[in-house]
Amino acid sequence: MRTKLACTLGPASESDDVVAAFLRAGMSVARLNLSHGTHGDHARRAASVRRVAASLGAHVAVMADLQGPKFRLGELPPEGIAIEAGATIVLDGDPLAAASAGPRLPFPHPEVITACVSEQRLLVDDGAIALRVTGREGAGALTCEALTAGRLRSHVGVSVPGLRLAISAITEKDRADVEFACGLGVDALALSFVQRAGDVEELRRLARSHGTDPVIVAKIERPQALEDLAAIIEASDAIMVARGDLGVECPIEEVPLHQKRIVRASLAAGVPVMTATQVLQSMVRSPVPTRAEASDIANAVLDGTDSIMLSAETAIGEHPVEAVEALARIARCVEDDAMSRASFFADDDFLSSDGMPMPDRATAAITRAAVRIAGEIGASVIACTTSAGRTPRMVARHRPDQVVLALATSERAHRLAAFTWGVRSVLGPLPGGGTAAVFDHAASTAVSLGLSHAGEPIVITASFPLGRGSGHTNLIEVHAAPGSPSP
Repeated sequence: MRTKLACTLGPASESDDVVAAFLRAGMSVARLNLSHGTHGDHARRAASVRRVAASLGAHVAVMADLQGPKFRLGELPPEGIAIEAGATIVLDGDPLAAASAGPRLPFPHPEVITACVSEQRLLVDDGAIALRVTGREGAGALTCEALTAGRLRSHVGVSVPGLRLAISAITEKDRADVEFACGLGVDALALSFVQRAGDVEELRRLARSHGTDPVIVAKIERPQALEDLAAIIEASDAIMVARGDLGVECPIEEVPLHQKRIVRASLAAGVPVMTATQVLQSMVRSPVPTRAEASDIANAVLDGTDSIMLSAETAIGEHPVEAVEALARIARCVEDDAMSRASFFADDDFLSSDGMPMPDRATAAITRAAVRIAGEIGASVIACTTSAGRTPRMVARHRPDQVVLALATSERAHRLAAFTWGVRSVLGPLPGGGTAAVFDHAASTAVSLGLSHAGEPIVITASFPLGRGSGHTNLIEVHAAPGSPSP
């Protein structure tokens, strides 16, 4: 299977047996959702993943997902508060304000209260209840009209579509979580509610201040991020189409179009992209997916997503293993379909190198040629030496029939492979002795992993002289797997 699978760990996936089942089904990214649970919970789950992966010889990246500036109601009575359509609601910015049947709701986010104007819509509890701002009660509270009815409970989220706030995407809670995650040695950090490229750069600086350099995944879930999408993609190591909050912040009918545009833009840039939220939502309770969910997964694969992420399905669902196995079956079926493969990226003109800096333009030309050569000669593998992970990603964006083998010389390049479609990574130094030794090493590695057989041609990309670092790929070699003379 070429599509990578990400699974959120939680109470439903605490045991080593469940984690092992996830890995056998194809999980390559294990997500720790720092919006829920304690640091102790997440440390225990990360240890389980690493322990089981080591026993199975599996390559998996641990990703810590930051909560970000999620606005929530304060403490409400245990039974919640009933809201009637047309009722006047007061959102009180005082964190010590007590909920009352008025209803008056504690909303300890003065920056939102200050920025809101009349007619601003607020969506509470993922849009289950909609409010319209009608005025103010002094400087610290908003009066609103309830547009829909329902029952609110403590700490449910509040979204403010279209409202621009001059705040960082990294809260004080996030800073504490980043310190914890970096101490845990996670492979990736996912940044929630990104608005601009500077948010990504801020997180990268913060992680490096803790002595780590994880993969940074930018979650696209706000309209402001869509407006700065190209710059965010350039600043990030990977992108997530976070359809949950995106569907609250934007009209829900626009979400499928935004998904396709984000995937296409990420592919064009050679940046891995992940599709997330409600992928198999019915399987939180049901042992089988719906037909619509199967179609959703199939279309995400056909659009070119690198990976697909499960959230509640594997964190708190009743059928976590079945959900991962169902996702894997659907993705594999699409990948194996001859008609789909024949038409998949038949026209890849949008994968141009226009606007890329010269090192990346050279890499784009080399990797495009490598894919074409591999197809014409019937190669089984395209092997790439890589120090930063860029070359395998640029090969993978063409969605070749061949396995992409990353000979990663750095932890960072090895981590990125877990997010990238079709890439199998091996971490270690390249042999001395010049290019011939490297080519032989690539070919023997492909055979030892069962990716190629003796005498089969493989295509190898590298930089010459060796060891020049990222952005210097300039060589293609057609090599025979050990067992026969070079073609």
